[in-house]
Amino acid sequence: QRVHEGKMSGKVAKLTSRVLSDDFKQQHLRSWRPLCSPIPIVVFLFACAIVFIPVGVALIITSDRIQEHTHTYASRDDTPCGDVCTFNVHIKDKMKTPVYVYYKLTNFYQNHRRYVDSRSVDQLSGKILTKFSQLADCDPVKSLDNKHDAEYFFVPCGLGAWSHFTDSIEIFNSDGDAVNLRKKGIAWDSDKQYFKNPDKKPPGIAIVDDIEDEDFIVWMRSAPLSTFKKLWRVIKHGDNGNDYLKGNYTVVIQNRYPVTTFDGSKSFVISTASWIGGKNPALGWTYIAVGGITLVLGVIFLLKRIFLNRKMGDLRFLVWDKKEKKAEEAAAAAAATAAASS
Repeated sequence: QRVHEGKMSGKVAKLTSRVLSDDFKQQHLRSWRPLCSPIPIVVFLFACAIVFIPVGVALIITSDRIQEHTHTYASRDDTPCGDVCTFNVHIKDKMKTPVYVYYKLTNFYQNHRRYVDSRSVDQLSGKILTKFSQLADCDPVKSLDNKHDAEYFFVPCGLGAWSHFTDSIEIFNSDGDAVNLRKKGIAWDSDKQYFKNPDKKPPGIAIVDDIEDEDFIVWMRSAPLSTFKKLWRVIKHGDNGNDYLKGNYTVVIQNRYPVTTFDGSKSFVISTASWIGGKNPALGWTYIAVGGITLVLGVIFLLKRIFLNRKMGDLRFLVWDKKEKKAEEAAAAAAATAAASS
């Protein structure tokens, strides 16, 4: 039996050795390691500059061609315009359709972690919640006075739904005719699939009457910055008898959404768009800045290569001990002196 166990252990040892000695497990696979020598680095930096700078210039030119008009109609410092805000917008140059109407908020932090997490995915997808524990993700806005009875649940719950934008916008041309503003299609199709109304009316207090409403879906997509604008409506080609907007227009806004609570402001924005989206010169200047930095670094490295070049792989630069290096230099100097005297 011991002989048998010895033979088996020998076989297992050989098998284990053969398995563990695999090149993959021992990290002996063939690999490519780039050699960061001066010339390839200089070429790479110049290539980045050649690509980034023209792209940045193209982005700035495209952004400048986008027409945009902004009017702030409510803020902490301004006198409130009342329940209805009315103002005129003069469009000097033709704004070719499609034209996009946005609302813009400042100092509103939709990107705060607590704000982003405060929602019930089940509730937004059409499920009816009857237990208070099911509203845990909606903290701190769950129900009226945090009551556990389903009749007091907020539908939908959470900070996002509680703070959704409620102003409405109308635009009239110089003849007093209302401009046709399209709502369909303002939300992303990828977002719509996550927002569904329940099959029957759920118990609770309705915060939003229609969860599938595209205005609500647009609002629930969290903005990355504290100053943001969200799409309200679209003016399509031919909706108003022509393919452009020009002249004087009257904007009437039902002023319902308070901004003094977060020391912010809200603005009306009307804009065209391009292949880069809305007006955004910062993106182009970012590309130019990156291209400029790589260009400067490329020039510095090239000049260093030309005027301060050293032999690649010079072993003299591998002496890390300063005392040892000084001793070698002293010995070399002494040998040179001895050779000169002889």
